Amino acid sequence: MLVIVALPGLILMRAGAAWIYDKEGYSGNNDPTWLGIGFTTADGGAVLFIIALILGGIGLRRSRRGQGGDGLLRASGVIALVLLAAYVITIWAMAGKPD
Repeated sequence: MLVIVALPGLILMRAGAAWIYDKEGYSGNNDPTWLGIGFTTADGGAVLFIIALILGGIGLRRSRRGQGGDGLLRASGVIALVLLAAYVITIWAMAGKPD
């Protein structure tokens, strides 16, 4: 379900961010700090999110077959918690707009 809903949502979020970035006329020379934080979190978070999806999918398949998979599911959950913390900090930084 995450692959069907969250992955396209992540892609749309990143595409929307690039579109707004271009529309607002930012050029990369003098961008605000909060903008860099948002893009860094979105790009790095996408990589971690895909890793978590893969680990979770493999872990769930192994668990259903009775071959274990608990470690992979646990790793996927830890990555999800790290992403959640990063996204909360990013929202705080972007809402407060430091610099």
